[in-house]
Amino acid sequence: SPFIINYSPEITVEPMAASGCPGDAVTYTVEATLEGDGVLEYTWYQVNNQGLPGALAESSNTLVVSNLTTAMDGFFYYVVVTANNTPNPDCAVTSEYAPLEVHQGGQLSCNDQVYISLDEMCQVGGVTADMFLEGEANPDFYSYELVGINDEPVNLDDPGDDNHISNYVGECITFKVMDICTGNLCWGTVCIEDALPPEPNCECETPFMIVDSFEGT
Repeated sequence: SPFIINYSPEITVEPMAASGCPGDAVTYTVEATLEGDGVLEYTWYQVNNQGLPGALAESSNTLVVSNLTTAMDGFFYYVVVTANNTPNPDCAVTSEYAPLEVHQGGQLSCNDQVYISLDEMCQVGGVTADMFLEGEANPDFYSYELVGINDEPVNLDDPGDDNHISNYVGECITFKVMDICTGNLCWGTVCIEDALPPEPNCECETPFMIVDSFEGT
């Protein structure tokens, strides 16, 4: 009888962690390839907070988890990708576990005062909402804004704007943080600094004078 090779699938893109608010839907996706004539099949599993897995009805490479609840926070999802080689034996591989985070909400606590510095482009790169909150927080669940003159939101991107953040160097203004799931707010003050050291301008038109050292002086 001929020698038959049954190939196993190769997962090229693993499912990624997902997060959302209660009532939201999140999507998990896997990508796999297969040599030979087999057909790829997908079986998704949900692992609850007791570590118990359960098969789900979805049979494509994409799983949509709808109507999130806070009780689902900490669940994991994975998929078994099978090469259906009928009438020959099937071959299967299992993906990595992808966690789910469902935002719990609750009361916000902002820092009373924080400091941020402008870079050489008069920008504030890398600022996220969690920098203004007490304790650890997932910045995906929060938005923030800085408020300047006449309670107008401060522009963080366009230095040509009259209300750009560079106009507030040396001042302390108000920041607001909002929980995007619950709408809860907290606020405090943020002080804007230009932390870059000054650069000397040595393009002098007046010639410098060489001073010889004299003995006894």
